[in-house]
Amino acid sequence: MPEDTQTTISPEYYPKGFAEWLQPLWDARQRFVSSWSAQERSVLLAILRCFTELSRGPFLSDLLELVDISEKETLDILRRFNKKDALKYDEKTTKVLAFYPFSDVPCAHEVVFPSGKRLWGM
Repeated sequence: MPEDTQTTISPEYYPKGFAEWLQPLWDARQRFVSSWSAQERSVLLAILRCFTELSRGPFLSDLLELVDISEKETLDILRRFNKKDALKYDEKTTKVLAFYPFSDVPCAHEVVFPSGKRLWGM
């Protein structure tokens, strides 16, 4: 098999009914993402940026350097999304441990970038 940066599976190999099962989950995710305020979007995108650029979850201090909102607002967003189980924020270390698809906690999966960088994946 030739090396490539992305593997795709033809829909003909999907289990029967897979697309119908997956569509409601995709729709719910889209509704969730579209409900984010501008401040929430800023913080959550900064989290993703930190995982990809730093190869780890961000500390609160990392986020504050990237977003143009107050520490209190940033903490409120982290706590709110932690409570919704949309990310894992550790209050003691002030670190985001996981935000889909990335995790600082070892998982069964990895996300591999074309550069070869590997991160734990949920």
